[in-house]
Amino acid sequence: MKGLFDVLNKLGSPLANVLGIVSFFGITGTSYLFLFDYYREIIIFILLVVVVVFWFIVLRYKKLLDPIDQGIANVEIYRGFFDKEKELFIRKIDELRSGHMRVLGEDVRRTQVGFMAEIAKLPENERTIQTVDLTTSPELWLSDSRKRYFTQNRQFVREQGGKVERILLIDEEKLNEQAFRDSLDRLIAAFEEIPVYLGLEFKALLEPRQLQDFIVYGNFAILVEEKQADSEYKLASSMAHFRGNDIREYKSLFGELWLGKNTSIALSAVEILRLYKRYFAIDSGQEKKDKEGFLEYLRNEEHKK
Repeated sequence: MKGLFDVLNKLGSPLANVLGIVSFFGITGTSYLFLFDYYREIIIFILLVVVVVFWFIVLRYKKLLDPIDQGIANVEIYRGFFDKEKELFIRKIDELRSGHMRVLGEDVRRTQVGFMAEIAKLPENERTIQTVDLTTSPELWLSDSRKRYFTQNRQFVREQGGKVERILLIDEEKLNEQAFRDSLDRLIAAFEEIPVYLGLEFKALLEPRQLQDFIVYGNFAILVEEKQADSEYKLASSMAHFRGNDIREYKSLFGELWLGKNTSIALSAVEILRLYKRYFAIDSGQEKKDKEGFLEYLRNEEHKK
């Protein structure tokens, strides 16, 4: 991506110079209109300058996007490959200019790191990351390859004055599996140690539109997961959005889940997490605990509000 912006920066300098030249001649020409009766000649001169400037920009742009054949072993094949890559380059720029960007594979992780670095530049009261995670496998989060993620979150919170609010979105059927609950408990402890403000929600309690995996980076960007990443981010696909309407939409969606609005049980994600911890606390004197019992427990707690 750095190369893309290098090209744009190179284009920006001559363009600024050209606009300066046009402005100079425009102002000069206007002055002459008042001083001499040569306005036709001046207008023609200005038009000629504009044409020259236009061709200067076109040729400069073309030169920057043309291959350099010197030292290339097979120029013909190289040029064909170059043209294909150039087309992808232009398409990527067009996509980014529209306020969106698709990222794949390891670029998803790189983009997450980059976005977090960018919002660290915001005023402290705006350095908030809000994320909803479809937690299908807590063990994936606890793998060695994800340790750097916890390290970066810890730096963002403790050293850069940031704040992270995270909702773990769980398949309630998994509550019947002791191994899943054990790894989930370890994951919760790992996030709270950072500290991350943590909440819990269950798929059975939500509407289909709320079942999304996304990250909101302050008022800067959002990253919506299309294909969940594996431990090494080899299989991953996400869509980044930078437009205000998109950011506001996902901020609102996060708020619904965080506060328990438009869900079948009117309890906040933070409250559900607290009740989860209390219900599944180790107590040998109580009967076996499972999904059905916990959801009923939540409904009873809701009525007590």
